[in-house]
Amino acid sequence: MPRENVFWNTALLPSQEALLERIKQIAVLDPQPEIHVRGDRNTAYEHIGRVIVTCQRGGIQRSGFITEPDRALRADRRPAEPEDDTRMGMSIGGGDDEPMMDINMTPLIDVMLVLLIMFIITIPVMTHAVKLDMPRATNAPSLSQPVVINLEIDFDGTVLWNGTPVDIEALEGYFRR
Repeated sequence: MPRENVFWNTALLPSQEALLERIKQIAVLDPQPEIHVRGDRNTAYEHIGRVIVTCQRGGIQRSGFITEPDRALRADRRPAEPEDDTRMGMSIGGGDDEPMMDINMTPLIDVMLVLLIMFIITIPVMTHAVKLDMPRATNAPSLSQPVVINLEIDFDGTVLWNGTPVDIEALEGYFRR
C-alpha cells in the first residue's frame, strides 16, 4: 500500500500526528476556519476520510472534500493566490473564489412552508363529521326464550317437523304462521 502524503500548503507533513497538531493550532482561532480537503486524482478516498476524521478530532467544526481541480491548473481561472501559513494543501475556506460549503436552505424552507399550508388547509376538512340518527339500544334483556324447531329430511325425502312427518303443503302452512 503506498504511503499517503499530506501537505500543509506546500510542506510535506511527516505523519497524521503532525497534521493533528497543526489542526489543533488553527481550531482555536476565532472565527474558526473551514477546512476544504483536496486530493489529486490518484488519492484513495480512505486517505481523504482519515484526514477529515483527523480534522474532527482536532476540533474543526466544518470540513469538506473538494473535488474540483487545483485553481493553478485550470486555464479558465486566474492563477492561485500566494499561500499563507493558515492555508493547507487541503485549503481552508474564506476567499471569494472558494466553493460554498453551506447548504442552501431556501428550497427546503419553501417545501416545508408548502407542506404546512397544505396541512392547515386539510385539517378542517378532516374534522367535519356527518351526523347520523342511530337507533338507541335498549338494555332490557328479552325474557322470552326463542322457539326451536327441528326440521329433518330423511334419505327418502320424508320431512319431519319436530319429529312428526308432514307433507309439503302442511310445511308451507307452518312457515306462514
